[in-house]
Amino acid sequence: MRMACLPLLAVAFTHDPTAVSLVTATLYIPWLLFALPSGTLVDRWDRRRLMWLVNTMRGLVMVGLAALVMTNAADFYVLLAAAFLLGWGQTLFDPAAQAILPELIPGSGLRRANARLQSGVIVVGRFVGPSTGTLLYAAYHPSPFAVDAASFLASALLIWSIKGSYQVRQRTPTSTAQALSEGIRWLIGQRDLWRLCVASTVFAFAAAASAAISVVYVLEALRLPGTAYGLLLSLVAVASLVASFAAPRLEGWSGTARTMRLSLTGIGISICTLSITHNRYAAVASFAFSGFCQTVFNVIAVSYRQTVIPRELLGRTSSVFRFLAWGCQPAGAITGGFLAHYLGLSESYAAIGVPPIVAGVVILHRFSGRPSAQQAEFRARQPSGGRHVCGRHRRGQRYA
Repeated sequence: MRMACLPLLAVAFTHDPTAVSLVTATLYIPWLLFALPSGTLVDRWDRRRLMWLVNTMRGLVMVGLAALVMTNAADFYVLLAAAFLLGWGQTLFDPAAQAILPELIPGSGLRRANARLQSGVIVVGRFVGPSTGTLLYAAYHPSPFAVDAASFLASALLIWSIKGSYQVRQRTPTSTAQALSEGIRWLIGQRDLWRLCVASTVFAFAAAASAAISVVYVLEALRLPGTAYGLLLSLVAVASLVASFAAPRLEGWSGTARTMRLSLTGIGISICTLSITHNRYAAVASFAFSGFCQTVFNVIAVSYRQTVIPRELLGRTSSVFRFLAWGCQPAGAITGGFLAHYLGLSESYAAIGVPPIVAGVVILHRFSGRPSAQQAEFRARQPSGGRHVCGRHRRGQRYA
């Protein structure tokens, strides 16, 4: 809800489009500032406790914002502060959620769990949340923020109710810089993971560049009304939802490496298709296929990282992936607008679609999709999973 309603609230304070866009940007700025150090905290602290504390904090932020809106005491700067705190909390919660999932759902169930999580994010984040939030805001301005606060606090309570301790007992360097350096050095030394990191960054850049000019393409190239753009986004979300359920099955049929190469190449081909056609049906199919491939790639990439990365490094390495992916998206959006302005829409989509194809064909060409010998040896020393893998019942466990 907050993604839709925070900009709506900003319009109540200012009609300057730059200022309104700053609210959305403030949600993402913490990823550039705190993503890397947040990963070290995820690997150092109990992940379950960190998650419920962060969501309690975010719930209280939304309670405060709802109260200020209710009493007409909110202003634009309060809105920016709330957006920044929410974004900062997400830099801690998201890596912790990815790091704790292999402990809760070990083995072959991990991919199905990621697929179901992705489907939940799509349904709530793209369908239910924005539409319900805007309706609530229209009815009574404080209500969507109060509902968001309740969702954060309910999430915190549910996470708190999970039994066990999820703190890795491996000795971690006390210095944040040393811990971060350790994680980055390990990641660079893993060829498959580093290839995946580079490919994921290329994918995120291209997706942001394509999305930035998509509304112009729909309105000017396809000559469709503005309402059609909203319907197009809904169709892409439906394709993504289908992909979230299909991803584990596709991986089972084609293997991890081949499915990731094909999905990344498919993203590039679908973007390039927009450069050679202004046929409405072909363009809609290309947008939908791109959304399908993006979700398949994301589900499999996250599951692969959770499978091969050591548990005591999972927070740091996940934060590196997110720092690069989220950090390059503003640059991608700006690049997309720059190319469309100086080259035109068709040429822009051709230029944007090439890097994912190169990433799928070249960068992931030698990507095996299997744990290396070093990773396999490390994982063999770890318990099979479960709620006490990192917990107090393993207090004497040490990992290589």
